[in-house]
Amino acid sequence: MERRVGIIFSYLYCVQLYFRLGRPKILTYFMRLKQLLLESIFLLISFIAFAQSDSLQYVQLTTNTREKVVGKLVAKDDQFTVVESTDGVRMEFRTYEVKELLYIQKEDIHRGKYWFPDVNKYRYVAGSSAVPLQKGHGYVQTAYGVIYYGTVGLSDHFSIGAGTYAENLWYGGPSVYFMSIRYSGKISSKLFLGGEFIGFADNVKLSSFSQSSNNIIGAGRALLTFMNSRWNITGSVGYGVVRRQKYYNYWNIRQDYKQVKYVPFHYPMYSFSAQYRVSRRFGLVLENNLLPQSSSIYNYSHGQIQILISNYTLYSAAGMKIFGKHWSLCLGLFGNYSRYDTEMSFGPYLDLCYKFGK
Repeated sequence: MERRVGIIFSYLYCVQLYFRLGRPKILTYFMRLKQLLLESIFLLISFIAFAQSDSLQYVQLTTNTREKVVGKLVAKDDQFTVVESTDGVRMEFRTYEVKELLYIQKEDIHRGKYWFPDVNKYRYVAGSSAVPLQKGHGYVQTAYGVIYYGTVGLSDHFSIGAGTYAENLWYGGPSVYFMSIRYSGKISSKLFLGGEFIGFADNVKLSSFSQSSNNIIGAGRALLTFMNSRWNITGSVGYGVVRRQKYYNYWNIRQDYKQVKYVPFHYPMYSFSAQYRVSRRFGLVLENNLLPQSSSIYNYSHGQIQILISNYTLYSAAGMKIFGKHWSLCLGLFGNYSRYDTEMSFGPYLDLCYKFGK
């Protein structure tokens, strides 16, 4: 009964339109309605097809003949694997022809080729970035063969590291030990924020001559990193604590008098680091650290300690990085500059890093 009533009301509505608009106008009305309906269906089908295409996984397929194809994985079963290349060409491979099928990220594809990620995106030369180290992942790093450093991720946000500067391996000098604790996370698709604490310890023994020594024993800083497939830029600001030692030795007294103080930084420390991925295998890296420093010397002519204050000393490194799937090699120059120095001092820098973890 309700169905019949609905049909009758629809018929009466059409009759009303006929007398109100006339036959030509009512046909135009229905043609426009039909056209609008068809266009809506077409747009809906196009949107669904685009969404399905964009949701496909990106892969790098390697054949037994070492041919590499990068694109979207269209279909895969026990017999065939279909990949749509970045040029839009669909290629079909039999299962026995496929040597490796590697799932990759879209942002790692450049000019139709797959660029494996930087294994050392967590560090530049000596400074850190705010990119978090995943749980179970880690890396070991060495510079000159005498500086060793290693870090491991205890969670997806928290990592801990330790290292040493074994100078005594070369000529019996002092050894320096340090450790770091870092907590970082992602605040957007390309921005990362983190905090880091670095502690130092050493077995430095000062000679019997009158002198003073300022050694950093701890520093904390905040890190902000912008990173995409090519750029990795980090800025940081922080404060630290200095262990200040003064030794006095007079010619007529055999015993040394030592005064030890723990003094916080009078000025904040800053750093700016950047890395640019030039190609799949090569990149450029730059690191600048501004550290507040002060020094003191014994003035024999006046018999007193003379304080020389240098607000900041710039430690800078620049060079080239060579990338591998599990390692990176950095070659460049490292040096420092202070306004009290007459010239800048530079030297060669060599750094090797190896990453572990799946």
